[in-house]
Amino acid sequence: MIEFVLSLTALMTFVFVLMEICIVFYTYGMISECAREATRYAIVRGSTCLTSSSTSCTASATTISNYAKGLGYPNIGGGTLAVVTNFIPSGNQAPGSQVKVDIKYTVSIKVPFVPTNAIALDSSSEMYILQ
Repeated sequence: MIEFVLSLTALMTFVFVLMEICIVFYTYGMISECAREATRYAIVRGSTCLTSSSTSCTASATTISNYAKGLGYPNIGGGTLAVVTNFIPSGNQAPGSQVKVDIKYTVSIKVPFVPTNAIALDSSSEMYILQ
């Protein structure tokens, strides 16, 4: 009976740690996809972007950040996205310039007896502006 309790405790600890590791890897994939999608959104909304009614559809850093946060990917990590958008060279949204979207995310760890409570993840994507 004692051997069963000790081995079950070790086995369940291993299972729950493995599940937390899977959640961290899934969350990293989620923020990587958010960074790529936000960059794709930005590259087609440069300084020369016009709608069908000839009004400007240029995306700002705030618009890109809101787009990334509103993508609606499942958020099992329970954290929030921090999105930073940079136009390279500084502030230039002309076609041929670059846009870089950097996403930071903190995943909380819910396994008992683990000294750290969270893991900080960071992903970025960089592309050339098309229009």
